[in-house]
Amino acid sequence: MPMAEEEGAFDDEEDECEDEGGWDDEEAERGSAALAKTASAEAREEEPDEMDDALLRASSLDSLDRQSSNGSSGPPTPKAAVDAAGREAYLAPIRAALQTSAEAGYAEFLKHKAVYGASPSFFLYSAQAFRKAEAPAALCLKIVSDVLETSLCNAQTCRVVAYFVLSIGMADLAVTAFENVLTLAPEEPQSQTDLAFARFFRLRAKIGKKDAGELGEEAKAAAQAELKGIVELLVFILRKTDIPQRFAEIEWPVLILLSWAVDWAEWRGVFPQGEGGCWPEEELPAAKYRLDSCKLDVFIWLGWDTDKTDIDLHVKEPTGEEVFYSHNRSATTGAAVSRDFTQGYGPEVYTLAHAPAGKYSVRTNYYGSHQDSATTGSTSCVIWSVKHLGEFEKEEALFTTARLEDHKGQASCFSINIEATKAEEGVPPASDV
Repeated sequence: MPMAEEEGAFDDEEDECEDEGGWDDEEAERGSAALAKTASAEAREEEPDEMDDALLRASSLDSLDRQSSNGSSGPPTPKAAVDAAGREAYLAPIRAALQTSAEAGYAEFLKHKAVYGASPSFFLYSAQAFRKAEAPAALCLKIVSDVLETSLCNAQTCRVVAYFVLSIGMADLAVTAFENVLTLAPEEPQSQTDLAFARFFRLRAKIGKKDAGELGEEAKAAAQAELKGIVELLVFILRKTDIPQRFAEIEWPVLILLSWAVDWAEWRGVFPQGEGGCWPEEELPAAKYRLDSCKLDVFIWLGWDTDKTDIDLHVKEPTGEEVFYSHNRSATTGAAVSRDFTQGYGPEVYTLAHAPAGKYSVRTNYYGSHQDSATTGSTSCVIWSVKHLGEFEKEEALFTTARLEDHKGQASCFSINIEATKAEEGVPPASDV
């Protein structure tokens, strides 16, 4: 099944959707300028040499952009190639040019922009082509941010941009983009969960693990404020009484996320345990709602960006058993998959507390959509996965996105490998040796 993937590893080391509202032209211009300014600052901070070079070259690319605009006889032709064959008309020459250099690829991109520039999917697929060719993140951002000028009022388009920005490691920009989505679609619980995930992983990356040292007063206060904001987003979903039916039962995975975030905050010393901590005791009494010892060897959260769509999560376990919506309990491992979301945005969640050693293969089945998007060209699935969730010293987290093309088609996404314990390997404990 054709698809495009983007991945980002998180480490504590350092028909169209309906418009929900929008910004006017002046606000759009200011938003684009702020995005570019923030991108430049963040890129220079994270990768000084590589990104400064990328931004220096981007200035010459700007001149190419101006030349392209000056040579144009009018606005872009509203030609949107949303099928795979149509997209190859611009992707194939862009990919070929990228084999020479990023500059050559960008010049080719500008040629096709004159034809396809009215289609948000053109910018999204082009940015993915640049990313796959290992073009600098700043250049990828320059391309994908153009899409915001074509569809600022569309929540789905903003979501796709946010996922892409997150996949190239620009967490601050991703959080800003998800905040825009929340403004556009506050009634959709995915708006809160996406923002909570992005803020949580950004915070973890910023303050590091315990070996990074104790937090200073200023850093601790900032971390506490951020944690409270994350908790508020999740509590809002859990307390909401008018969730549309297509989002029903999202509460259980959200409760896992809330318990996990609070456990981490207490482990890292951001908040004390118990009274005075950050668990929302008044709204959700811990005795009833907090998950006791939220630890899972494998945690997989699948969501998607197109409303009224059905994508199924499948996990093939090392025992040979496959767990998915119609076989949602593993007889060999005890794993479970949450309810089958056939509307809305998911999520479908796989949880396994005690995982046998071996490979867990994750794939998706694009069962169908009642609302295909002519805006972005296809549906994106997004997967947050965590290995050894709750064992904070050795947690490994991964963020993956994939563009899904074919209804009824299946896509292999990634795999998680669980190492054998000493007991499983037949090695006696150290005290017995």
